[in-house]
Amino acid sequence: MSITYDEFDPNAKLFRSLMFYGASGVGKTRLACQLPKPLVLACDPGNYGGLLSGKDFSPKFVVIKSYQQLLSLLPDIEKEAGTAFETLVIDSLTYLQRIILDDLLTKTGKEKPTFDEWGLCQSRTRNLIVKLSGYNSHFVLTATEQIDKDEIIGKLMGTPDLIGKLAREVPQAVDTCLRLYVDSGFDNKGNKRTIYKMACAPDSIWFAKDRTDLVPKDCETSFENLKKLFE
Repeated sequence: MSITYDEFDPNAKLFRSLMFYGASGVGKTRLACQLPKPLVLACDPGNYGGLLSGKDFSPKFVVIKSYQQLLSLLPDIEKEAGTAFETLVIDSLTYLQRIILDDLLTKTGKEKPTFDEWGLCQSRTRNLIVKLSGYNSHFVLTATEQIDKDEIIGKLMGTPDLIGKLAREVPQAVDTCLRLYVDSGFDNKGNKRTIYKMACAPDSIWFAKDRTDLVPKDCETSFENLKKLFE
């Protein structure tokens, strides 16, 4: 049996996969809305959710209210990737999971999910991520954050707020996973100010990474600090 080898084309257009996670209000949606020609799948509660923070950039968006609605949109989203939009954003994956779980509970008539429902929710979420990340566009996920304790070694671990194994699987699968957070500093006049920052490397608790090595370490949250990813 002979092996067919693929060769990397250095001139081919590279599509990036990114995750922005952090507490509410740290700038995840606003940052995502600054990426090249975004289409935002808005999954947060309410009509607009986190999009209110990105309204200055006027992104295209679709409000996702049900799992079935999202499935019905997939053929058109795939068809328009690379033309109508260049970056596909799920805002946020934390709430998309809840939409998927609500669909399962509605069909079974239950109020609380069983172990099987949790497992099916993880599977459907995983399958959606694989499908959407394969479209002809950059792919961005946002999520809130959580801290879990590893019961074996007793260590606190900060990850995106996702169900079960997805909390570690998803950030490990993307090219760049940034934890957004708020810090404090001083301006030129010595006045204290709030600084929105993003980390691309892990610390003792929080996960972050950048396979590309193009994101400055612990820099302020801005598209300028991500620009090299899209050049």
